[in-house]
Amino acid sequence: MDPERALKAASAMLGGTDALCRELRLSRQAVYKWRSNGIPVKRAVQIEKLTEGRIKASELCPEVFGGESDGQK
Repeated sequence: MDPERALKAASAMLGGTDALCRELRLSRQAVYKWRSNGIPVKRAVQIEKLTEGRIKASELCPEVFGGESDGQK
């Protein structure tokens, strides 16, 4: 799953973008900037915890955590 789809899936699991923003204590604008700037590593780890591991940090930040290309699924 690409990072944008993973982020959308995480948002849906948590009740939408507004719910994700509340959990991370961020503005909607900050989250939308991730589409062009990438998801910060710290936030990817937080989202993995918030989704109880259903969305992995490696899906949100494959350039840092290796993603599925290195055998993680």
